[in-house]
Amino acid sequence: MQIGWIDFSKTDRDKAFEALRLLDGPRAVDELGFGRIRDAFANYFFPGTSTIQTRAKYFFIVPYAFQEAIENVDIKNTSQLLREVEEKIERECAEILIGPNRSHLSQDSGIIGSVSLNQGTWVSRKPSSIYWNGLRKFGILAKNLSMGQYAELALAQKERMLSIASMRHVKGRADDGFDYDDKDAGGGDYETYWSIQPPSNWKDNLRIDLLPEEADILHRHISQNTKGSLLQLYLDNYAEAEKANGFPDLVVILSKYMDKQSIELANMAINFDRLTYMAKVRFNIMLTNNNDESLIDEWESLLNEYRSNPFDLDIDNLFVKLKISSGGDWGLKSFLKSLQSMIKEGDNGFAKLDELIRKREKGIKGAASKLGNVNGYSVNDRAGYDHYDYRFFSARRIVRDIVTVEKR
Repeated sequence: MQIGWIDFSKTDRDKAFEALRLLDGPRAVDELGFGRIRDAFANYFFPGTSTIQTRAKYFFIVPYAFQEAIENVDIKNTSQLLREVEEKIERECAEILIGPNRSHLSQDSGIIGSVSLNQGTWVSRKPSSIYWNGLRKFGILAKNLSMGQYAELALAQKERMLSIASMRHVKGRADDGFDYDDKDAGGGDYETYWSIQPPSNWKDNLRIDLLPEEADILHRHISQNTKGSLLQLYLDNYAEAEKANGFPDLVVILSKYMDKQSIELANMAINFDRLTYMAKVRFNIMLTNNNDESLIDEWESLLNEYRSNPFDLDIDNLFVKLKISSGGDWGLKSFLKSLQSMIKEGDNGFAKLDELIRKREKGIKGAASKLGNVNGYSVNDRAGYDHYDYRFFSARRIVRDIVTVEKR
């Protein structure tokens, strides 16, 4: 099967690459199409984060790299600017962060490109694309612009400023009494795109840990721009929140600080995970031809837990609260309703539930359906079925980077 898209912008391209990346590897695939709701919950609770963000320092490295690149007089267009940032400056930063003695790096150093550079290549997903949404959400990028939009506007402004400087130089030579104000001449339309500016020689002694002043700036930006989110509450109540072992724990700990809507959505998220986790376990039982005893035991345990602690997920309300349209989702809403109903009612051997899951996967995957080729799989070919953490652990990495510096 060939997949293509029209490349309108870098943002569109990154979204397409991310969608294709999710098709690579058995543990990454969203077999039953739950990702749309999972991501909506994650964006609500932990805005500006992503599962592939590694360290908070990149919220500074990326803006610094763009501001350095825009000052390069040889850069005239958007492609040159993005190439300068992604292929030169960000790569140079990775080399500096890794340092000459690469053996000292631990697997969890969080330095983007540490593995690729050791193999003589550079990463396909650059820090700028990984962190751009967070830079917008946290107000570090002062305007809600895509990377391409920013590049075009910043370069146009640079051209205007160069033109003004040239005019000033010419007029100043023609009239010794000439007094010129750049901002007045520019029509007062000078824009400041970043709320932070790089220190001089910012790459000297660059390290992956935040500086104390950077930790303070990032803490302030997150607190001011994501008010009421679990990210903000985690950051501002770190000592308590750090005791959480996962998303449900975090909700319990922070519930006294959460508003009514956030509590309602958090309970929905927990029940959505319970429901979809059961579907994913059932999918894997079917995938392994009922030959994986551990999966069958887990299914029985989940059923017993459900019967002793049943829940009703208001699926219509879930779509309303998350502002998700029911179009373009391969019948996700009706699938979830049927899934919940069939688990609640049960049937002999859950044959109806299995058929529902089989049709759902085939509707999404078509000829690539795994359940349509079940004889080709074994107990070693499970599809990913982890519980959803809604980016809790990704957010924890960022929060810890900020708070551990502040506590020194």
